[in-house]
Amino acid sequence: MRDAAGAVRSWNSNHPKRRWNLKATRKALVINYDLRTMSIRGNMLTLSTVRGERRIRTLMPETPVWFAARYPARQLNAAKLLIDPRTRTARIALIYRVENETPAADGDVLGVDLGQHSLYTDSRGGETKSNKIWGAKRKYAHNRKTLQEKGTRSAHRRLKAMSGREERFIRDVNHCASKRLANSPNVQAIAFEDLTYIRRQATKCTKTGKRRRNMLNQWSFSQLQEFTAYKAAANGIRIIMVDPSYTSQRCNRCGYVDARNRNRARFDCKRCAWSDNADHNAALNIRDRAIASLEHNHTSTDRPVDRVQSTTRIDGTPTMTSTSDDDGRVVGTTFTSKPLGSPQR
Repeated sequence: MRDAAGAVRSWNSNHPKRRWNLKATRKALVINYDLRTMSIRGNMLTLSTVRGERRIRTLMPETPVWFAARYPARQLNAAKLLIDPRTRTARIALIYRVENETPAADGDVLGVDLGQHSLYTDSRGGETKSNKIWGAKRKYAHNRKTLQEKGTRSAHRRLKAMSGREERFIRDVNHCASKRLANSPNVQAIAFEDLTYIRRQATKCTKTGKRRRNMLNQWSFSQLQEFTAYKAAANGIRIIMVDPSYTSQRCNRCGYVDARNRNRARFDCKRCAWSDNADHNAALNIRDRAIASLEHNHTSTDRPVDRVQSTTRIDGTPTMTSTSDDDGRVVGTTFTSKPLGSPQR
């Protein structure tokens, strides 16, 4: 509501002779259902409406064989009805609850250092560069600026067609990277830095430059952590969040902390002269802090993975999100119906 009010105020201040008089339009309608307001009998899905005895009934496609085989003990938990008034189509997302895999009792702790130049570097030496992400961001930013300056109807059509492409591309890159991390062999835990307050460096009152602030604001580290968390939970791997203080300045060999130890991508300890890749050295420090927290049973460093999100389209493509908790995770299926007819009794 505040964002909408701010948009109206901004429009009125920028266009004093053409004040806001447009009617609000809803792009999509989302209705949440639980077991009290929905039921499934065979392939018949019944949804309640606000009109009392009136119901919406629709036939669902067959459950995919791979989905039934992977989650044999699934229990229906909830559903979401998404109606798009522009295309007059509806989608049903069925959300099931399944038990988490038993956490691995043995294995290594994998430390992961997230960065802006390298998407991630782990303590085993694995690395994924972020060149594609920043290249795509620069390309889309340039195209948006050029089309907005053009201002023609054709340019507005191109802007509309471009909307969402950048976000979908970054989500795909993060999904691929998180899958590689979650499928790491012989791992019982994955350790990340808790970067909750990293964006405080992006405020104008700090000495951070404009380019650096923009990169911090566009850094999707939280999305990569969330994707890794629910994929790791499916494999029985826990997630540990550690204090990020001085992980990039501390020598993993002797423990000496000095800002001069790191010079861009190189780490050269001023005390013991040990040299390594700077991101790999930070990943080793993150791993050691996670191991120390496990040994001393410092559970306060663990972030509860209770809002992990994961859903799957009925044909197997990821589409939507749902929730998970410590006792179980949630998976789901989605199918798109034809335009809904009138509700049935």
